[in-house]
Amino acid sequence: MGKTRLVYEFELANANRAIFLHGACSAISPAPLNLFSSVLESYLKIQMNEVTELKLKKLNAAFLQLETGMDEEARQEMQDIKNLIAFLLEIKLADPRLKQSGTDLLNHLSMAIETFVRLIAIKAQSSAKPLVLILDDLHWMDEASSRVLENLIHKFSGGKPIILWVFMSRMEFKLPQYMSKLSSSSQIKLKPLEQQDIKTLLNNFTTGLNLPEDTIDKVIMLSEGNPFFLEEWCNYIESLPEAELHDFPVPANLYTLIITRLDRLPVALRMLLHRASVIGQNFFVEILRFIESRLHEPIDIDATLNGLEEQSLIFRMLGFDYSTYFFKHITTREVAYQTLLVENRKVLHKLCGEAIEQLFPDRLEEFNFALAEHFTKAEIPDKALLYLERAARAAANIYNNAQALELYYKMLSFPGLEATKRLDTRIRIADIQWLTGEWKQAVPEVQSILAAAEQLEAKHICFNAHRFLGIGAFYMQDLEAAKQELSKAKALADELADPLLSCIASGNLSNWYFQKQDFGMAKALQLESLQLAKELNETQRQAKSLSNLGMIALQQKGYTEAEQYFMNSLTIAEANRLLKEKSIALGNLGFVKMMQDDHKSALPFLQAKLDIAEKMNDYLEIIKALGNLSTANHALSNLPLALQYLERIHALKLHKGDNDGAEQTAKDIKKLKDS
Repeated sequence: MGKTRLVYEFELANANRAIFLHGACSAISPAPLNLFSSVLESYLKIQMNEVTELKLKKLNAAFLQLETGMDEEARQEMQDIKNLIAFLLEIKLADPRLKQSGTDLLNHLSMAIETFVRLIAIKAQSSAKPLVLILDDLHWMDEASSRVLENLIHKFSGGKPIILWVFMSRMEFKLPQYMSKLSSSSQIKLKPLEQQDIKTLLNNFTTGLNLPEDTIDKVIMLSEGNPFFLEEWCNYIESLPEAELHDFPVPANLYTLIITRLDRLPVALRMLLHRASVIGQNFFVEILRFIESRLHEPIDIDATLNGLEEQSLIFRMLGFDYSTYFFKHITTREVAYQTLLVENRKVLHKLCGEAIEQLFPDRLEEFNFALAEHFTKAEIPDKALLYLERAARAAANIYNNAQALELYYKMLSFPGLEATKRLDTRIRIADIQWLTGEWKQAVPEVQSILAAAEQLEAKHICFNAHRFLGIGAFYMQDLEAAKQELSKAKALADELADPLLSCIASGNLSNWYFQKQDFGMAKALQLESLQLAKELNETQRQAKSLSNLGMIALQQKGYTEAEQYFMNSLTIAEANRLLKEKSIALGNLGFVKMMQDDHKSALPFLQAKLDIAEKMNDYLEIIKALGNLSTANHALSNLPLALQYLERIHALKLHKGDNDGAEQTAKDIKKLKDS
């Protein structure tokens, strides 16, 4: 009768006609990309508390089955994404792509998810069964999941392969722009049940109970058409002795109704439900056993769980040896949790955290978010801060910036946070604000951080602050301020004898000299940065330095030298799966050819850049590639193709809401047509 039941009945009716994939966002365990991790866990029948060896065994078996009947190219694609899919399932396998972070890592993971969904959809289509992808609770969607979902919709909106998307959310969820632009879609808003429907439902359930008519009328009024209220009320009266059926109050709202139901439970059932609510919407039986053993209150857990299941309060998660249960409805879990005394909650959160630490000592990284939550609510500062920082870095590592900010701000809320750690946390927040375009807010904050760091003589933080302010000034075209700050950062890095900081600082200062057209100093500093990157085996920094050296040579018309630098950058990027660096190197190689009026040789490089940019769904890189392709084709007198590329740019800008940019491109199109 609600959205979940509606989709369940739809799937049940079409079980033999389609392949169904399920995923859901989580408010309880909001790890980055949890929407797609849940899709993979559901499809592969993997759960979080299983040992890594068993997870890997299931992953290998599922991939082997999927690859059956695929052509060689598809099988290679499956093997190529396996380590990335494993990463999303908290299985750590060696892969150069997993050493990357931020948008670079997110791009790889997004492409792996896209490949996985596409190959399943193709396989489904080959058996005349379309793929139905059901994604629930989108009102809790994290930033990284939203970016990946946008990429998927963008890639598959053309209908090849055929996918039916089913998005489920609460009414207050505002559809992201990329969803609202789907060419073929419909929105179903579930309305409250009509009075006659409610009366029919209640009469069907209460036949033979001879309930007073005014009781039925009162339930109809208080339910306000909410199916869950009606279901809970039916469960409630089912638990009442016959003698009480004609003389009991109807609870005034859903919250009161659930409390009334819980109060009538036997003590053992009620207490276990409370403890399970602290663990989360989904909970592991072994954690419950651990808690019970520490509370010294012997309860037959298996019998009690069965009793709660008979009451339709929890359900077993099938396919997992019954070691995991979940609350039938999140409201039930919320009520059970909220009615616990605050001090009892603290004790139980502490026990939950300790249970995870002791039950999964070799896999704590998988539980960073849960541990941060438990120890924060248990008010145990040292452990809360430890796991909050780990969780925040994990979120930032996958470009889940909103969540990283939330976790870092939680760290700052602890009054006992050590002074240097507080400054380090503040500058990490500023870095994220810069990435998300809030630089006006970030710059004065970093100036304040720098002043405090200088008093504490915290030189590493001073380095980060000077570097931040230097890059900020550079972007704001205050070149003198930029040089001062970047020079101070370089001096601090050398003083600290930290090769990584020196590598970063040399590269930043080189860019300043490049902007001032002092190519000699720019090259010397960039070569220094490159050498340090080689010593540190920092492949991404090597690729960037080589690309920058190529640009320096290009400005001096050293085309052969520039081309060699760009080729070396491309070689490193390809060997280490550095997508952005590969895209840049290809574009630069194409540009070198264009600078020498060899537009025909430029085309393969520019097309390869466009292909990578489209795989990454990188809007700016796509625009650059299309623009250069248009220019090259115009130079080769291929006006129809040059126009085609400009028209694609125009459509992209309109899609992104860049009306001014679209207007300028429209003028370029007209000018080209008139030429």
